[in-house]
Amino acid sequence: EVMAFNLLTKSNDQVKAYGYVNKFNVSFTEDKTINLPHVVLSGEVCVPSLANEVQVKIKRFFKVDSQIANAEPTEQSYMSESLPISLTKIKGPSFCGEASYKFVYNSSVESLKIQSQYITGAAQLVHSDYFIVDISHASLQEGGLESPLISQIDKSLQAVSNYEVIPPVIDEPLGVWGPWNKVKDGECTADIQKYISTRVCETGKVCLRDDGMRETTEEVVSSEACQSLGVWSDWKQTSVSECADGRRTVKSVRDCSDDRFCKNSDNKLVKSEERSISEVCEVTPDPEPPGTGGVKSLFNKNINNLRVLFVGNSYHAAAIPTKPTGGVSPDSSKSIFREFRRLLEDQLPNVTVRSRSIGGGTLKAHWDGGTRNEVRNGNYDLLIVQGRYHRFDQQESFISEYNTYVDNFINLAKQSNTKVIVYGLWSTDAWFNNGNNFYGELVHKIYGDSARRHKVAYAPNGMAHDLLHRHFTNTSSEQVAENKLTTDNVHANYVLAYMVVNMLYGTIFGEQPPSNMYKRPELSRADADLARRFAWEAVRSFGYNGY
Repeated sequence: EVMAFNLLTKSNDQVKAYGYVNKFNVSFTEDKTINLPHVVLSGEVCVPSLANEVQVKIKRFFKVDSQIANAEPTEQSYMSESLPISLTKIKGPSFCGEASYKFVYNSSVESLKIQSQYITGAAQLVHSDYFIVDISHASLQEGGLESPLISQIDKSLQAVSNYEVIPPVIDEPLGVWGPWNKVKDGECTADIQKYISTRVCETGKVCLRDDGMRETTEEVVSSEACQSLGVWSDWKQTSVSECADGRRTVKSVRDCSDDRFCKNSDNKLVKSEERSISEVCEVTPDPEPPGTGGVKSLFNKNINNLRVLFVGNSYHAAAIPTKPTGGVSPDSSKSIFREFRRLLEDQLPNVTVRSRSIGGGTLKAHWDGGTRNEVRNGNYDLLIVQGRYHRFDQQESFISEYNTYVDNFINLAKQSNTKVIVYGLWSTDAWFNNGNNFYGELVHKIYGDSARRHKVAYAPNGMAHDLLHRHFTNTSSEQVAENKLTTDNVHANYVLAYMVVNMLYGTIFGEQPPSNMYKRPELSRADADLARRFAWEAVRSFGYNGY
């Protein structure tokens, strides 16, 4: 039974307030009569003073029918109420002679839901349900379970005639749930795997959920502990086959981090993965046996002590990262001049290799900064002098400055019988473009001419870079080739650095470096052989030794 009441008049000695309900509709969702109601309510309130403190609420009073035997006190009655309904002052004539307000309420009201724990057993079907429009004031007590307002039900309160109630749905026989279907919701993240489980009621029926609701389908979200996927390491080359019929096989392996599982190429979970790649290769014999080809040496390989000084900038002193990152401090233990020292230490009994580097510096900066004093002291057998890569094709003044200061350093070295190698440069930067060539032909000429002018040696690094770059672009993209050689289109990566030290070795000793000479473990044997081969080819084709 559902009833609605309208409080027409409520007064005491101090205050009088009354209201008028002109519409009251209440409906329920169809699955259960005690579920969330929808209320449509409108009316007016009249009070003589303190109007701002007046409030209107809808109160739902649930009472178990007296015929239910042995009902517990908490099951006998229950009160729920809406939030205060906003009041709008009426303009113009109204039924109230003083302060008149209008109220409107149209919403689904969660607060009016009867909590299922208060109605159990037969009380779910046999009870009375009252809706009361309660007008309260600072001096007028709000209605509650024990208030006179409730005690006057069926006595002084007047039932609202203008209301509608959608009758409750008559219970139908419940259906039977089908089996749960549990599926993963996404991947394991932060060691938590989420699942979504669904089940469907038998066709044409409704089933009772665990929370008392009736549905045709049910969905439950759950989670379980799991182990998140790891992260693959970089591929590490394990072996390279001999070149046969123009191809060779490169085998590599990678491991999943933290002893976890990773998805392999077949989407399976594994802790490590191997791969074999077939790549193009060239079977090319050494251009010349060691010590031949008309290349003169600066020093005999049997020399007991060799002291070398590099003068230049980051083209020989920048760090060599394992990936193209750039911007690395030249204090790293891996740089061209340090790799060159390590190579010589494997070949000669006593070696000293030092560097005087100014980041982005010119030979003029070195000369003015005092490096010339170290050259003048005559403490070195070999000076490797390296300028800055300027826009020689556009600024004649750059050429003039370079020529002036390279001449100064070479002349100063000759005074103490120090031999000199002019260290050639490379670049793929468009600033250094001369015609359609990006590999420094103009700079190659300027540096080579400075060596010929003084009859010293020249190491054509830019030309060897060109040979390597052309080889790699034949089997991969331009960017892949450049990343293999440089970190930022300028500074050397491992392959290019190894080429330079081979270039210097060939220029100094007049022979192709031996195949078993020192190399970093990060450098593959195949790439090392290419760098060694093209360095010697450039020495023979483009190098110069005036001694």
